[in-house]
Amino acid sequence: RKCMWQQSIRILADLKDKDLELNVFICSAAINVCAKSGQWERSLDMLADMQSTALEPNIISYTAAISACEKSAQWAWALTVLQQMMQSQQHPDVIIYNA
Repeated sequence: RKCMWQQSIRILADLKDKDLELNVFICSAAINVCAKSGQWERSLDMLADMQSTALEPNIISYTAAISACEKSAQWAWALTVLQQMMQSQQHPDVIIYNA
């Protein structure tokens, strides 16, 4: 499971290199893989990449990033992501508050 995050990053890079369109679901899945592998920094990097492109993170993207921070006891970062989510007009749900 630990190397799955590296594979997901490679897949995203391959898609970009081949000029294939990334979507919010693919990116959210990659963020989630990083979260489950304890790669909270990578999760935040991917979320930031989404925000810097035309891809608008959704509730799943934000939940995965917050979960990654929670699993690594990065509470300040989790709160930062929550604030970003609220500023983007995404509304937290019970899953977010339990992450």
